Amino acid sequence: MSNQVEVKPVENEEPAQICERYRLQSMIAAALPKARIHWCLKHRKQEYVEIRYSEEKKRAWYGGLMRCGSSWVCPLCARKLAEQRRSELEALMVAAQDKAAMCMITYTARHELHTPLKDTLTRMQAAYREIKSGRGYQSMKEETGWIGSVRAIEATWGSENGWHPHYHELAFFDARVVGQWAAAYRLHANDGIRILSNWLRNQLFTHYWLPSLRKHGLYASADHGLDVKPGNQALFDYISKYAMLPLPDANLGDGDIAGLAYEMTYSQTKKARKSGYSFWQLAGKLPETSGLVAEYYRATFGKAQLYWSRGLREWAQLGGEYEDRELVEIDDPYYVLEILTPEEWSRVLRFGDRGRLIVLASQGDPEIIQTYLDTLPDLTP
Repeated sequence: MSNQVEVKPVENEEPAQICERYRLQSMIAAALPKARIHWCLKHRKQEYVEIRYSEEKKRAWYGGLMRCGSSWVCPLCARKLAEQRRSELEALMVAAQDKAAMCMITYTARHELHTPLKDTLTRMQAAYREIKSGRGYQSMKEETGWIGSVRAIEATWGSENGWHPHYHELAFFDARVVGQWAAAYRLHANDGIRILSNWLRNQLFTHYWLPSLRKHGLYASADHGLDVKPGNQALFDYISKYAMLPLPDANLGDGDIAGLAYEMTYSQTKKARKSGYSFWQLAGKLPETSGLVAEYYRATFGKAQLYWSRGLREWAQLGGEYEDRELVEIDDPYYVLEILTPEEWSRVLRFGDRGRLIVLASQGDPEIIQTYLDTLPDLTP
């Protein structure tokens, strides 16, 4: 597959943030010794390890190392994948600007402290698939001018109610049909998505989501089970402002394009709301939370972070979709700043700090790298 995605590596990060992600990855790997994260950005896939450098971005990264490609449990791969996926979502919303309206639909179910995450996710997935395949839902899609959607999965944990999984679905509707909804209520065309969103929330929850949840042994209240927020297409200027998010917990307002893309793709890198802890917050409390970290890994293993509805990428002319393991290997244009021998890399792993080395390398000076390597002890026979 040709490279159709504009790579957007992380810029303007504080050195402490970079080092923290490497430290957190090591903590998670220790808690999941049989998972692929255990060798991610540690094991060599070629003889020498490269330190690659982008002159334009003033940023360094490792090359020639294996990557796990996990958007769920690896903070290093998750950050890179989130940036790539987010650029795709922003391109999708730009493509929809003149011909579609959009809204964010959030699905969830009641959860209790001791309910296993995998059990709730499996039941929610079954309920979601059931409503999507029903005849009534297909008729509702025609009535609303439904074009397609992108769905993301998020799960947080709270000490009172346990795991809280939910879906975020970014849905797109034909602008002409939405305009007809506004005209039916004698409102301005821009109010159409607001009217449709309110109607959609009542219809989806009452006639589809709640009955399907009950069928699969779950329940949700009218206040929290389903929410629909209209997206505001007027704030496209925010795309440039939020093109690269320096902090995973950036405070983006509801409605703007960058904010919606952030909500979809940063579910794994953002901090949780007051109602619970994100996975990364739980991982930061290791080893006390090792049981929760292991449970999260088992529940999300093999799942994609984003699901695109059939035909949506073609409609937006985005091209084919990369799998995470492919996308994480795509790099920005670079040159090789320095090459580390197997012995030097072994010293870095044993005595050094991978994150600190990358921070130093981002200054673009090979001599700084060698100075750091000289501070590491030699390997004993």
